[in-house]
Amino acid sequence: MQETSQLSLSDIRAYDFLSLPVVLFERDTLNILASNSAAQAWLGYDAQSLHALTIADICPAAEQPHIAAQVQKFDATHTDAGRWTVCTRSGDRYTVAFDWRNVWFEGVDAVVASIGEQTKLEPVPSEHLTEGAQSFHLAPPPPPESFTQFIKALPERVLVLTPDAHVIVAATDAYARAMMMPRTAFLGRPIAEIFPECLSARMAGKVYNLLDSLQRVAALGVTDVMNIQRLKMRNPVGTFEERLWFMENTPVFDQSGQLIYIIHQAKDMTEVMFDEGADAGSAEGQAARAQVRARQVADARTTMLGLQERAARLRTAETLLGIGSWEYDIQQGKLFWSKRVCEIYGVPQDQTSPSFDEYIEMVHPDDQEQMLANYRHVVESEAPVLVFHHRIKRRDGKIAHIRGVGARQLNKGRAFFIGHVQDVTPYKEAEDRLRDAARLQKLAGDIARLGCWRVDLEPDRVTWSPETAAIHDEPEDVNISLDDATAYYVPEHRERIVACFTKCFQYGQPFDEVLQIMTAKGRRIWVRAIGEPARNDAGKVIAVEGAFQDVSELVAAQDASDDLSRRLRQTLESISDAFFLLDDQWRFSFMNRQAEELLQRTRDHLLHKSIWQEFPEAVGSAFDTEYNRAVTEGCAVQFKEFNSALQKWFEVDAYPTPEGLAVYFRDVTEQRAKEEQLRLLESAVSRQNDILVITEAQPVDSAGWPKVVFVNDAFEKRTGFSRAEAIRHTASILRGPETQPAELERIRHAIESARPVRAELIFHTKAGEEFWLELDIMPLADAAGTLTHWVAIGRDITERKRSQQSIRLNEERFRLIAKATGNAVWEWDIVNGSQWWSEGLSEVFGHQPVPKNTVPTVWRDHVHPEDIARVDVALGRLLSGEQSSLREQYRVRRADGIWAKVEDRAFVLRDSEGSVKRVLGSMSDITERVQLEERLRQSQKMEAVGQLTGGVAHDFNNLLTVILGSAEILSDELESHPHLQKLANLTVSAAESGGELTNRLLAFSRKQALDPVILDVGDLIQGMDNLLKRTLPESISVKSVSMDGLWRVEVDRGQLESALLNLAINARDAMPDGGCLTIEVSNAILDEDSVASELHLEAGEYVRIVITDTGEGMEKETLARIFEPFFTTKQVGKGTGLGLIPSLAKSDSSEGFGIPKSMKI
Repeated sequence: MQETSQLSLSDIRAYDFLSLPVVLFERDTLNILASNSAAQAWLGYDAQSLHALTIADICPAAEQPHIAAQVQKFDATHTDAGRWTVCTRSGDRYTVAFDWRNVWFEGVDAVVASIGEQTKLEPVPSEHLTEGAQSFHLAPPPPPESFTQFIKALPERVLVLTPDAHVIVAATDAYARAMMMPRTAFLGRPIAEIFPECLSARMAGKVYNLLDSLQRVAALGVTDVMNIQRLKMRNPVGTFEERLWFMENTPVFDQSGQLIYIIHQAKDMTEVMFDEGADAGSAEGQAARAQVRARQVADARTTMLGLQERAARLRTAETLLGIGSWEYDIQQGKLFWSKRVCEIYGVPQDQTSPSFDEYIEMVHPDDQEQMLANYRHVVESEAPVLVFHHRIKRRDGKIAHIRGVGARQLNKGRAFFIGHVQDVTPYKEAEDRLRDAARLQKLAGDIARLGCWRVDLEPDRVTWSPETAAIHDEPEDVNISLDDATAYYVPEHRERIVACFTKCFQYGQPFDEVLQIMTAKGRRIWVRAIGEPARNDAGKVIAVEGAFQDVSELVAAQDASDDLSRRLRQTLESISDAFFLLDDQWRFSFMNRQAEELLQRTRDHLLHKSIWQEFPEAVGSAFDTEYNRAVTEGCAVQFKEFNSALQKWFEVDAYPTPEGLAVYFRDVTEQRAKEEQLRLLESAVSRQNDILVITEAQPVDSAGWPKVVFVNDAFEKRTGFSRAEAIRHTASILRGPETQPAELERIRHAIESARPVRAELIFHTKAGEEFWLELDIMPLADAAGTLTHWVAIGRDITERKRSQQSIRLNEERFRLIAKATGNAVWEWDIVNGSQWWSEGLSEVFGHQPVPKNTVPTVWRDHVHPEDIARVDVALGRLLSGEQSSLREQYRVRRADGIWAKVEDRAFVLRDSEGSVKRVLGSMSDITERVQLEERLRQSQKMEAVGQLTGGVAHDFNNLLTVILGSAEILSDELESHPHLQKLANLTVSAAESGGELTNRLLAFSRKQALDPVILDVGDLIQGMDNLLKRTLPESISVKSVSMDGLWRVEVDRGQLESALLNLAINARDAMPDGGCLTIEVSNAILDEDSVASELHLEAGEYVRIVITDTGEGMEKETLARIFEPFFTTKQVGKGTGLGLIPSLAKSDSSEGFGIPKSMKI
């Protein structure tokens, strides 16, 4: 009986955390006392409603009496309560597996029922239960050629199974009715799943028996008849009852001999075994049939009981002896193993049994030939029994000894061996150990000269082993008494051995003595006699028995050892190391003078005392653990440990001895301190990021470089060379094609002069990667001042070099970009109040930045006074945040004094709070661009005026033609009227003046055809000298200058003369008080820069005409407008009103241009 648990209400609440339904009910009344949330949800009741029911109330009415009876029979030894039918509140019916446990709940004998597997029940269709229904169904149907075989083989209750997974592919209605399930409910399912008890621990064995039988049929291809199986089967009312089924499993093969199905047949033997169902009929018939039935029942019961007894004995034997059953088809070479055989051979149980060839592979190679010979002999001779014994190789690699036996059996004309196999490895190993022990015992007696003996008192008899007799130089069968035995001992030891025997006989006191005897041959030898009493059941000493050993060599060796010990003691006293010996009880047995000094104790104080009592601080330290390890493992140990009591570090070597432990130790306190310093130094060196290389002092290669003796971890990580690759070589392994020879030479000279040196070198890693190293190389000297080593500390400055190079490149790019744009780039640091300018400030404007770059800078000093206020306002809006960028045009005075028109663009950089920190800007000189834009606008104006004047001149010329013609006719007709003819002549003169004006307008508009000719401009001007003198007053002198080799030009002579005359007249009007007019002619070669401002001109060779007067000059405003149409400074009625436009037009028409210059006096 199991101990009954005590449950409290808090324990019951813990079941609410489980997803498994749990119900607690009273054993006597079946009242439900408690339940968890999972049970309430599954059954559909709230807690109060469910606790008002009994456990039987949730079952069908037909099952309720069985439930009460089963609860009363529950003895708490088995927790599996079987499967019940349970009805939920909604009417659903389930079969459930119950697990029970007996408990005490608040003083009540109760049962905790947990609900495991749940299967919902469905109504059984009537078509599966009618007698007239089809008796056999296949799903899916087997092949046509084997269908007839299936039909012929099917009895009343039949299943058709697949041979591998045992899946049901066909079933009879009779089998379905027996299982109380629709036939379709188990088609396509493994056979193990259709038995409701397959998950029950008690009934699982029945299913396992069925699966074993099916596996045997699949493996051997023979019919297997099973013993009668006790199964719990569902009855029509939904409960379970025990039925006895007789099962037979038959293989079905296709035409090629391939196993395709297994026919499973089942017969219900319950009525036969228990004589159920009385025969009806007459009394005489009933009596006769009862007599026959009784004999059948008796025979069946006898057979079943015999089979069960045989199966029980077989299971007992298999369990007790560790044997397994096997079967072998001789013809087909197929094996079938039980699970126990699989365990013996180390083969997984879910794996199919091996073939014969696979089994041969498992046999030990040395045993395969013998095993095959034995097998062939048995098969060929048709021997009835097969016995084998050999070794196998298990799957786990272990070697096992196997012993087996099999009997030849015939099944349907086929020969089989059916037998058992046993793992006899433990017996074989025990047998080998016994044999070895006996051999070793004899060997020990011969080698160690060790024997045994026994002395009995009644009668007085001495028994010697052969070894003991041999020690006494007596034959093995010698017969002596106790007095004879003691007579062998020399006189000085005889009384001693007699006393030992007497005490052992009288008081049971054992003895162990080393004494001398005189052998039968007169040899004097040392022996060891060991004896102890032998008692009878009453405890009385009836004999003395023991061992006897010749220890002459041992005694001699002991004497030699004593002498050696004396000399060793002297040696140990003289060694520099401290030394002591400990016995097996950790007591000091020896210590030298050095040990006394280091331990600060005398030997008189420490000898024979425990080390742990005298030095308690050593307990738990390395002294404790290492000494114990040396003794336990029998190995030498070496360690260093600090003795807190003595405040010293000791280096200890301890060696196990037969008597205990030998310990050598020395004071290494100072050495330890030095080593600690070195360790810290080495650790610091190894962990530092800088590369450390130490070399010898003297160079070893032709380049004058010393050999490396140490590198740290940083060297290995950065260079890729291991410490082993670097040591014993020189640093030249790091050199590459980019390493600077000049720097190497400078370092070599420093080394030759024993001077420290600092350098920056390009080295190469093992993989060929270039890297920069900043080296500090320093010499190291010993105490005598002799140079012994060089120490080089290297810092990887590759990234710094790359950054510097990147900065230089960026600065160069910025400088080139700034120069290419022709701008002056500037930066204003608002926080520091400094301003930076690019080279453009000097290259474009000629100004040099203020050295300290403070604000205001040279830029502000040269902004035009009229523009400074507007620029300040725009800059203020930018700095205040009102605008994020600035774009202003204003005037700045260049270093040559000329005012340049500039365009300044800038934007601000702010911090995280939005405050302006810096202003970046770019100032461009747009003077030429503005001039070009002005000239473009002027050219467009001139084109418009030309088009206007051309049209006006054309129309006006037509009018003048009419007026002139009419005036000439009137003049001719009015000869007789002089006063009227005079008016007509004035009209003709005015019309001719208008015609001249029209020609000028047409020339300006370029609508009058040109007549260009190649001429010498100097000759043309020379020819105009008289014209100019007549045109100009005497107060104005004319001077013309023409260079030699003047180039000839292609130009309209009249147009050129008209333009020069027009300019001369304008010069005359500018010198009312007289002056000088100078005309200079020279060759000119204009490049791209010179013609950049004249959009219609190309670079090339030109002839320059410069006309200079000494007049009063013009204002800037006047000079800027001299080529504007109809602009004039003359009084009304003076001049043509076209200004200098005709002169500019004439120069343009000849692919030239005019440049006015004037200075106001």
